[in-house]
Amino acid sequence: MKAFERTLKALTRPRTGGVLVLVLFIILSLPAAAGKHSVVPLSKLADPGAPTLGPSSAKAVIVEFSDFQCPYCSLMAKTIEELTAKYPDQLRVVFMDRPLVEKMDDGISFHAYSELAHEAGAEAQVQGKFWEMEKWIFQRQEALFTRTRPGSEADLAGQLAELQAQLVKAGEELGLDATQMQAALDDHRHQKTIAQRLQKAQDLEINGTPTVFVNGRRIETGPEDVKKAVEKAVKKK
Repeated sequence: MKAFERTLKALTRPRTGGVLVLVLFIILSLPAAAGKHSVVPLSKLADPGAPTLGPSSAKAVIVEFSDFQCPYCSLMAKTIEELTAKYPDQLRVVFMDRPLVEKMDDGISFHAYSELAHEAGAEAQVQGKFWEMEKWIFQRQEALFTRTRPGSEADLAGQLAELQAQLVKAGEELGLDATQMQAALDDHRHQKTIAQRLQKAQDLEINGTPTVFVNGRRIETGPEDVKKAVEKAVKKK
């Protein structure tokens, strides 16, 4: 965890684009003990109430720990969407919230806007449209989260208010009850659920996103290896 915290701090210092990419690669490559050399049971990986897509009888089960503000998670989401379209009857996907909310030196979370987006996802799940909201957020990720890092709690509050308005509008576009979405984001009723899933990730030493398991085995690299693992699982007799 100390290595993770040092990497997070490094991300706030000025650097060239090439070094930024390198640092982001490092954070995504930090070791996660869970499933590195063994199969982790689904019961230990996923929360029973987490969003799922696909049949319970599927040969391949993806459990993805994801952060809505993470650009690499957006890329992984596209890969998983392609796989679910290709294997609708043989693949099941479980989405686990893992917002990178670890505090920086300034007292503000590394991904300062992510948690609110995850709360919107949880409310969309309650209303039966989590996957539509997930897709909406990832498709508009750059516009939603490319913001100047807040210099104070007051700055953060103002930017979160803007983000909340965008998320409520998204709910309207997706056919959700906007009044319920507004209320859920106002009173943070899903914050406890997000915190429980985050704690599970931390207990499993999942420090970077996306972290993906296929049939309980952690995939150490990127989208192409997730594809290969799923294809191998669905073809297994």
